[in-house]
Amino acid sequence: MHIIFVNYHSLACNSGGHILALARELSKIGITVTVFVPFAANAHIQSSITADGPECLEFSQFNTWLPSNLSSRLKKLIVAWTPRENVRRFVQEIQPQLHCPYFVHLEDHEYLITATHLGLRLNELLHFSDKKIDSRFTPDLRLSHPKRAPEFIAKSSGITALTQTLTNFAPAGHPNLVFWPGANNEFFKENTHVNFAKRHSLHIADNEIILVYPGSVHPMNRAEIRSLYLATVLLNRHGIPARLVRTGQDHIPVFDEDPPAISKYIINLGHLPTPKHVAEVLQMANYLVQPGRSDLFNDYRFPSKLPEFFATARPVLLPRSNLGLSVRDGLDAILLQRGDALEISDILMQLISNPSLAKILSERAGDFAKTHFQWPDIALRVMKFYNTIFQSNQPESNKNGLEN
Repeated sequence: MHIIFVNYHSLACNSGGHILALARELSKIGITVTVFVPFAANAHIQSSITADGPECLEFSQFNTWLPSNLSSRLKKLIVAWTPRENVRRFVQEIQPQLHCPYFVHLEDHEYLITATHLGLRLNELLHFSDKKIDSRFTPDLRLSHPKRAPEFIAKSSGITALTQTLTNFAPAGHPNLVFWPGANNEFFKENTHVNFAKRHSLHIADNEIILVYPGSVHPMNRAEIRSLYLATVLLNRHGIPARLVRTGQDHIPVFDEDPPAISKYIINLGHLPTPKHVAEVLQMANYLVQPGRSDLFNDYRFPSKLPEFFATARPVLLPRSNLGLSVRDGLDAILLQRGDALEISDILMQLISNPSLAKILSERAGDFAKTHFQWPDIALRVMKFYNTIFQSNQPESNKNGLEN
């Protein structure tokens, strides 16, 4: 079989990381994989993320790629990685030429993201007329169109989704598979001790409490990141030397102005090119916190950093939402009710004063990751789903003729 993934962005993003990890595992079981993106990352990043990876091409290269692949006897299917408008348009252009079914992968509450980026409330967006939507909508923003995306999903052969709630965006009874993303092997380390050598390179003292947050800042999570900044400040005000180490890009500033009383406790390393670099930074941490609470944003997503947090084997704090609904509070992780700075700092102070509990949480987090966040296992489940739906859509005479 030949699977064609279509992403809404370059591979230098969380979605791209999921596609690459899945593609590598599918390749190991004999599946041919091609990934199409609207634009490539810069040459240095592109070469590092696609090393030993699948064929990766830009949308503009499809017509050159098509002739040699159209003649192949391999059965094909397309996976639209989210229903965002640039993906939808590209898939609708290439599907008739490839004569194959397509699936849609869902990661977020797409319409909430669209509304936020357009400066609208969700209810406003959903009640706009087509004409009014088109006057506000720019496909180049890589957003999902509130009218076209649902139709695109409904016409697919099936969907995959990162949370059960996301399946609500498909018609009732539509074929679906929910799977959690995995963690890169770089994060599964037998040595779970704090990486003091990396700390020293950043002039961090051994007695400092270090939190690490590997993620970008955007309009949807700005308030949550602020909570983490302020929790770090509160720890210091209670006499606990603490700093927050961040990686990722700031699409908007965390604060409109950069207050020195806060910024002195923050180390921002910016974008890191590979999982290995991110893993080294995570291993500096004493505790790992996914800020936030149950709301429309968090209830319909699965933060990509959570598998990495658990695999790093540190005490994890996360909202009572998405993955938080499936962990054992106080055993696998600590659940946040409000997710504000005061709650985060209070829980961290309790863990600092109770090292035996912190040790248990670290061990359980590592065990949870080994059970749930292995990409080889995930790839087999996904491929079984694709095959089941693919074969059910074939004429009876062709069902035994599928080739890898």
